Amino acid sequence: MNRKRTLLAGMALSWLICQPALAQSIADVPSLEARVAALEAQISALKHEVASSNRISNSQPDIIRLPAQSQSQAQSQPVASVSPVTVQPEGFRIGQNTLRMGGFIKTDFIASRYSSGDPASGDALRDFYLPGAIPVGGTAEGTTTDFNARQTRFWLSTEG
Repeated sequence: MNRKRTLLAGMALSWLICQPALAQSIADVPSLEARVAALEAQISALKHEVASSNRISNSQPDIIRLPAQSQSQAQSQPVASVSPVTVQPEGFRIGQNTLRMGGFIKTDFIASRYSSGDPASGDALRDFYLPGAIPVGGTAEGTTTDFNARQTRFWLSTEG
C-alpha cells in the first residue's frame, strides 16, 4: 500500500512540474508555424537559385573545343622543340644505378655511482635501473660509465 501511495505521489508531482511546460509549448504553436513557413520560403528560394545556376553552367561548359586542323596545316606550322629537364638524383651514380645512403646515430652515455658494490659488466642493471637488482653490501666501487649506440640505423637504397 505504501508503494502505491509513493508511486501516485510521484506521478502527481511529475504532472505538476510538467504542466507549465506543456502550457508554454501549446502557446508557442503559432510562432512555430510562422518559423516553419519562413524556412519553407527560404528553401524554395534556394531551390530556384540552384536550378538557375545549373541552367547557366549547362549552357556554358568548362571545356573549350578547338577546331580540328587538317594534316597539311599541322605540318606547315613549326613545332617548338622542348629540351628535357634533367633532375639530379640524390646520392651517387655507379653505371646505370643510383645509390643513396641515409640513417641516423643515437648514442647513450650513462654515468652511475654505486656506493655498495658495482654490477658486473654486461649486467642488465647497467642498462635498466631495476630497484631489486641494485647491489647492497660490498666495497664501494665508485663511478661506472657506459656508452652505446644501439639504436643507430643506416640504410642503403639503389635505383636503376
